[in-house]
Amino acid sequence: MNCMSANAVVALADGLMTTEDCGFCRELVAVLVDEARPPMPLPAIGETVGRYKILERIGMGGFGVVFRAHDEQLARDVALKLWRVDALSSGREERIDDLVEEARALAKLSHPNIMAVYDAGRDDERVFLAGELIEGASLHTRACTSERRASSEDL
Repeated sequence: MNCMSANAVVALADGLMTTEDCGFCRELVAVLVDEARPPMPLPAIGETVGRYKILERIGMGGFGVVFRAHDEQLARDVALKLWRVDALSSGREERIDDLVEEARALAKLSHPNIMAVYDAGRDDERVFLAGELIEGASLHTRACTSERRASSEDL
């Protein structure tokens, strides 16, 4: 059982390929296809969102996209999540305010297993959360590795 790369997942969701790969990947693609949201306009590499310069995309999901970005003011790299406000329906402005308020609440938490939140706000129509950049394997990679380990133990 092999997990797919992010590019393969996108190709599968776009109907460009089929696969018999891991169950986690199939579930992920099913969620993406079921929600069928319009594409989120993404900032280009080098573009600035607030005070953060976009360096690379490092993850994406149903609620947003996460980038490695550089905090120009504090001279450090951060994880910058852009929320999918384009998919919000009624009460859009109130929901945006709720997202920023939730980020403020998260910023008050301090625990080794919780990402530190540094900033949250709006930049034009974008709503973002900036936080601690944690290096290592993605949740997708960890889940696929865990599923492979469980499958091999069943043999």
